[in-house]
Amino acid sequence: MSTPDRPLRLLFVSPHFQPINAPDGQRLRMLLPQFVASGCECTVLAARPEDCLAPIEPELLKSLPKKNLTIHRIMARPARWGIRNIGLRVKSNLAHFAEQLLSSQKFDLVYFTTTQFACLPLAQHWLKLFDLPYVIDLQDPWVNDYYERPGAPPPPGGWKYRLARWSAKRQEPQVLRECSHLVSVSPDYITSLSKRYSWFNADQCSVIPFGWSPDDQSLARALPNKQPLQPVIRYIGRVGDDMANLLDALFSAVATWQSSLPPTSLFPTWEFIGTSYAGAAGGGVVQSMAKLHGLSEQVSEQPLRIGYFDGLSRMQSSWANLVLGSDDRGYSPSKTWPLLATGRPWLAMTHPHSIIHNLLPRDCKWGCIIQDHRDTHQTLSDFLNGLCEGRPPDQPTPSCLSALSTTALAQTHLEIFTKIVANRSSH
Repeated sequence: MSTPDRPLRLLFVSPHFQPINAPDGQRLRMLLPQFVASGCECTVLAARPEDCLAPIEPELLKSLPKKNLTIHRIMARPARWGIRNIGLRVKSNLAHFAEQLLSSQKFDLVYFTTTQFACLPLAQHWLKLFDLPYVIDLQDPWVNDYYERPGAPPPPGGWKYRLARWSAKRQEPQVLRECSHLVSVSPDYITSLSKRYSWFNADQCSVIPFGWSPDDQSLARALPNKQPLQPVIRYIGRVGDDMANLLDALFSAVATWQSSLPPTSLFPTWEFIGTSYAGAAGGGVVQSMAKLHGLSEQVSEQPLRIGYFDGLSRMQSSWANLVLGSDDRGYSPSKTWPLLATGRPWLAMTHPHSIIHNLLPRDCKWGCIIQDHRDTHQTLSDFLNGLCEGRPPDQPTPSCLSALSTTALAQTHLEIFTKIVANRSSH
């Protein structure tokens, strides 16, 4: 989709862009082939991979379009004095480079799709200097009150967390006031903004969940040394203190189920991979909870993250995969839809009123959502018994996933972009 007389010229800001394997860069990577196929001319501003303190996965570059895509990789300042955040380290050089670029080239709008919030105030600056409208993709809340809620664990990061929160509370209203449109992965984030600011216009917002790419599934299936189907239930992704309560309920039910089986029974093991963004220095939540319930021999935890396509391949070879929610009801894990698209059975442990619980499909033969935590033991037992007895093959892709494919989500984005450009042209 494009404007009536010419293609859209789109600028994107995504410091964690490929080949960096970071969650906040995956949305743009999946959308770009669709944008280019629709005739758009796309330019990405990103940090240099060697400056990012995140895993590098060269295979991710294979999924990017070969034409009508320009990527500018900008040098970031070294990580010093405990400042590791790539947004803070690349912001000044990114601002300088972008001002030169925008002085010589014309773009229709800029889309900030990142969780590096330190870069977002640049949007307002470019609007004033170059009359460049901006759209923001809120993949996480900029101002998050989770750690201020009763019963929440202490926030991580000490003084750095306090400084980031102070900065966010100061900058968020200034940037959002002049934002042409806000995209959010969760309706809860929009609700929070509406409560926080009386001037906030929810009509200029769209909820667009994380999606999945059929091309990604094909690339994962074609990986060399692909593993055969294994008797394991896998979870790939972050596990933090905000997930401990759900994990406690899950492992309690698993322990009860296993104790009801004969000693010679075959039951699946549980693998948790990439549980900490801090790598080997992090993790531990899973193992400590497994030990509490006597499951240390059945549960393994690998805090280090693995490659995106490696993760997809492992999900494709699991007996089943786990969707794990959070005490933060607005949390929407990005790997949920690629997980469902693998066609393998899945089990979801989520809060009944969370966004992810309400989005999960109900038409999967081998999909299990624990609806009521009072029935966790029985629901889990039924699922695991069926899994061990039937060892089900791949199942059809859930019908809800068609609306969450990259094709559908790119169309929604382009409708938003085109409307903004058309409205500005008419004034």
